[in-house]
Amino acid sequence: MTKEVSIDLTDVPDIDDDDSILEPPAVPREPSQVYSVRIPVEKLELLRKVAAEQHEAPSSLIRMWVLERLELLAPDGVLITSNQLVDDLTSRVIYLEQQVAQHQKELDEQAGEHRKEVDTVVERVLNLLVERFDISPKRGK
Repeated sequence: MTKEVSIDLTDVPDIDDDDSILEPPAVPREPSQVYSVRIPVEKLELLRKVAAEQHEAPSSLIRMWVLERLELLAPDGVLITSNQLVDDLTSRVIYLEQQVAQHQKELDEQAGEHRKEVDTVVERVLNLLVERFDISPKRGK
């Protein structure tokens, strides 16, 4: 005796008719445009090697490098001119020089304090030698 089982498949979507079940929706990307770049032939092999080491396509690597450089030159979408870069670097160098001078001054002050402490200790040792062993140190001229 065989029992028959009946299943209603009317609510199950047909996979062949609806591809969205198999693939998630595509993430929208920013619009982009293709731009040709001339690269010296002797550098192409190096580009391919670097790209292979980083598991990237050469074109992806070029795109990443260009975008990174643009971010450095225009972090907020505003181009930083060469003069602005020079001014900024000059200001930073001046600031660092001031910081070094301040630290040098502090170190010199600490060295002076340490010299005084050493002189005090040496004086005490000499006094102890004079007291205990009746030794008179020779004083410099």
